[in-house]
Amino acid sequence: MLDGDRDNDDYLQRRDPDLRNLAREMRASPLIRLLAVNLAGGLLLAVLALGGLLLINPYDIRGLLFADHASWLTVSLLLFGFVVTLGSFVMATAIMSIGRDE
Repeated sequence: MLDGDRDNDDYLQRRDPDLRNLAREMRASPLIRLLAVNLAGGLLLAVLALGGLLLINPYDIRGLLFADHASWLTVSLLLFGFVVTLGSFVMATAIMSIGRDE
């Protein structure tokens, strides 16, 4: 650990003694766990959607994406957009279904 990190940790501990337990409490929180699991599901769904889009290749989108010399950037931006959209959708669906009886 760097000395600057240690000084920062000491400062945070003096300022808020419960800050060290924050990560432990967040892992124990059922809401945070619910959101993390559903975000992982949205990430998986986004990867599958991007793979399906590249596999199906509608309107030669694969050719358009890989024609540029920085094709990794265009694919990663498309994947990021899918992750934000589908991850938010899956997490929102999980939140909305909390109060519903199964």
